[in-house]
Amino acid sequence: HPWDDWDIGTKIPIMLFVDREAKGYISSATPAETSIFMDELISMDYWNSVPAYKNDPDRRMDYIDYETFAHEITHTITLRYLNLTDIISEGIADYTGVAVIKALADKYPSIGVVRDRKDLDDTDGVPEVVNADNAERIFIEDYHQIDHAHRGAEYTYGRWFCEFLHDEYGKDFYKRFTDKGIADKLDYDSSDYSEAAAQRYAGTLKELFGEDVFTKFGSWCVEKDVMQSVVTWND
Repeated sequence: HPWDDWDIGTKIPIMLFVDREAKGYISSATPAETSIFMDELISMDYWNSVPAYKNDPDRRMDYIDYETFAHEITHTITLRYLNLTDIISEGIADYTGVAVIKALADKYPSIGVVRDRKDLDDTDGVPEVVNADNAERIFIEDYHQIDHAHRGAEYTYGRWFCEFLHDEYGKDFYKRFTDKGIADKLDYDSSDYSEAAAQRYAGTLKELFGEDVFTKFGSWCVEKDVMQSVVTWND
């Protein structure tokens, strides 16, 4: 970590890596830095010399996935202010990633490719349809019971929850939540699920946006046909 003693203020170091041995590294973020693993930077000759890559041709994209950049950088920014539940953390990162791509796609052709080739508005990817009766319970459970291999629901629920908050309460919804969360001294360890901690985050959201915010979100999902199809995974 040669950058440990850098005095860069609030700038974000962005590290680009390749997974040369196909160990399964993924892009990630901490409050200090953003790390992006890019299969796109591996030469075709080297790609074809590694069986795990050569035998998985669909893994290598022919464009740079700038949505991943925006997603992970969002994590670094949000983590500098407040620890988040998985749903809020992945939700705001996915929401921001999609918003950045859509905002810049017409100006930058390389970003336009991402918009045109990725399914930015996927409405499924959940193990249980979301409605007014269960939206708050699912938020509090935070999909903690789903094993890592089957992750994805927290991204989908969280992204659409952020879309709903934007539509219903304005574009400053996340700043309002962060300010209130800091004032309420919210804290959450995603590696050690706590129902009580998750309930505190739900309570802060209800204080900000109304006691019916989750029932309204569930009804919004039904109306918009969002998260109304169940996706199952094969072991």
